[in-house]
Amino acid sequence: FLAHALNTNEAEVSGILHGQGHGHHAVGEAFVKELTQYAVDLQRVQVIKPGTDPHQFAESIYVNVFA
Repeated sequence: FLAHALNTNEAEVSGILHGQGHGHHAVGEAFVKELTQYAVDLQRVQVIKPGTDPHQFAESIYVNVFA
């Protein structure tokens, strides 16, 4: 991966990869909360319209596949 990461070093790439949380798997209400926070973040960078309710949006795209 380092060969494709321009203008960086091994320590920085290692930090990025270790910080990605590949072992994290939220389910249920915890996952809805994460989706809500992602929607809030996307509103801040103007990807999602300001009038969109983040929690309602999260609920609309969440499906409990374990039910």
